[in-house]
Amino acid sequence: MGDSTESPSQALTQFSASSKVSLEDDFIKLHPRSSIEGLKDFKQESTFVVKATVKHVLDHDDWWYTACICNKAVYPDSKMYKLKLRVIDATDSTTFVVFDRDASAMLKKSCSDILDL
Repeated sequence: MGDSTESPSQALTQFSASSKVSLEDDFIKLHPRSSIEGLKDFKQESTFVVKATVKHVLDHDDWWYTACICNKAVYPDSKMYKLKLRVIDATDSTTFVVFDRDASAMLKKSCSDILDL
């Protein structure tokens, strides 16, 4: 029989605060990069990192919509972002639609907070 002081599990490692990777850095490292022109070659849904410049926000439609924050039923409860951004890089230009979670992260404010201003 083996020694009863042996532990069958491996030791856990605790990382210091300096070893944390931000969500943005993690996203950029995990997804392939593409130009706007390069996006046209892909026929299936995927996620890419595109380095582009926002030229302007398209405002002919509402930039927000009413939605339920529970994500389970359609009971209007809160205002959510739906930004249409005209972007350009060295290869082409296009419109990106940015929804609530990503828009809130970019703008550092919720849609409701901005509408309440």
